[in-house]
Amino acid sequence: MLGEDTIGAKIPAILGQGEDFGGMKVTSKKEMELLMKIRNHEKVQGAIPEERPDARLVQTKPVCLLMGYVYGLLTREELDDPKIRADIFAIMRTIPSYITIMIQECMSLIAMLRQRKTYRRITGSTVLGLIQFSQNLMQGGFVNPDPFMQLPTFTTEDVAALKSKIPASTNFLQFVKMDKDERLKYMTEAFPDQAKKLDQVEQCVSALPQIHVDVQAGTLGHKDTCLNDLMNVKIKVKLDHLKPGQESGYVHSRDYPFLKRDEWFLLVTDNTMSGVAMAEKIDFENGEYEKEFYEKVQRLGSIQFNVLLINDSYKGLDVLHRIQLQVGAERVATEEEQYSQEDVAAIKSTSASTAGSSEGKDGDQSGDEDKPDVETDEAELLRRLRAEGMHAAVAEHEREMAELK
Repeated sequence: MLGEDTIGAKIPAILGQGEDFGGMKVTSKKEMELLMKIRNHEKVQGAIPEERPDARLVQTKPVCLLMGYVYGLLTREELDDPKIRADIFAIMRTIPSYITIMIQECMSLIAMLRQRKTYRRITGSTVLGLIQFSQNLMQGGFVNPDPFMQLPTFTTEDVAALKSKIPASTNFLQFVKMDKDERLKYMTEAFPDQAKKLDQVEQCVSALPQIHVDVQAGTLGHKDTCLNDLMNVKIKVKLDHLKPGQESGYVHSRDYPFLKRDEWFLLVTDNTMSGVAMAEKIDFENGEYEKEFYEKVQRLGSIQFNVLLINDSYKGLDVLHRIQLQVGAERVATEEEQYSQEDVAAIKSTSASTAGSSEGKDGDQSGDEDKPDVETDEAELLRRLRAEGMHAAVAEHEREMAELK
């Protein structure tokens, strides 16, 4: 069911096909009424697949309970029901693993498409949609989409109070990366006499996975990029928040009741998020990651692509680099053909031996009578080839050099 038309609304139905949910049946009339209430809600209707004879069976109970829980459609009384609570816990414990499998399957299909081993197309929007679904699942983003709601004890009123103090254009990532003193200044202005809230926010910020990303793109050895060049792209990522010897810990969340470690994903797409050049999970080594790859430049003019680093468990920490290069006309080869030192030495050795034999017979050095005072290796090679009577080889070489010029 994964394809270029896979959007966020279809993800729950795909997840509902999991074998772990096969035995999750409706056991009472009360349950049926609850599921119908959730299913008929406007936010959930797009997540329930239409029943078709050729369609794979999807258990609607786990889909309804999942959507009811993440959208806050269940009352406290319904959540306190032991059977409903146990089913929701089973779903929430399993769903992150299923999402990871779907992301990995997308990455595999992208690689196969580039190798012409499949025609199933996966867009950048498909992969991004899966990861953003995971972010919202971890951080309650379906109910509170603002990333500032990830801060401990924050309410919508707290978010409004903080945003009234920080610069208007400041996003969550910029707030997290602020100098500590600057952040405390804004926090103190927004929440005077609330030292505990300030301390909790600082503890949360210090634990959030923050990265520094450096992207370089161009043709190696040249300042410009031309048609048919091999464009080199080098991406370096470093975890900023870790001290030497530390590793990233578990996800901080008020909405996900189980332990989970966050993951980073690299996505390289075109400017429309449709074509994908690369998609892979980042495996850090000592807090660092480096990726280098080549792409042949196949069109003139401006080319643009995106390098996106996405976290699967936090909102607002993603890093986007938009790369733009101007591609000129195909590069003209101006350098003379280079011969290896071994080839030059072998020819010299052969010619010297022949010249020695001639000198023994005639008393002169054949081929050296026209030798100039200063001579390049290539010119010497051609002169000696002529002296040996290899005029066809000389003519072929001169023809190739003329075509290059």
